[in-house]
Amino acid sequence: MSASLFGVAVVFVVCVAGTRPPSRRLFAALAGGLVFAAGNVLADLLAAGQRWWWYPQWPGRGYASPWWYAAAGLGVAGLSLVGWRIQRRYGIPGAVAFVVGLACYGLLRDRVVSTTVGRDLLRFGPGPVPWLVDWAAWLILAALAMATQQLLAGRPDRRAAAE
Repeated sequence: MSASLFGVAVVFVVCVAGTRPPSRRLFAALAGGLVFAAGNVLADLLAAGQRWWWYPQWPGRGYASPWWYAAAGLGVAGLSLVGWRIQRRYGIPGAVAFVVGLACYGLLRDRVVSTTVGRDLLRFGPGPVPWLVDWAAWLILAALAMATQQLLAGRPDRRAAAE
């Protein structure tokens, strides 16, 4: 897990360096990442209860290691800064495309992990419903992360006072 957390920290630093956010925006992005991580735990608990997906290493618990959620939150915090820049440039359509793209990435990542190297870490139930719910969870949580950032740091507009 430490390698994964290190990798996510690198992604976060690259996103911060590439987007150059003001401190208020940076802290708002971190708060959005925290919202994402907390929502991720809730989604995992719901999914485990429905047998949509679960973590075999932690049977009966319904959620993964807290480090997984910390890594997910930090990664989304960094990526949400990219989303902020996209929304500044392309407006709401850009933000929607970013959130949908992030949800598609999340679904693909979960698919690859659960069928390859992480087969013993993450398992999905049969049929399309678990995958649709996974995508919807990524979509909703990514949108909440972006909304949290905007709520705390203001509109991603070039003319906004927070920028």
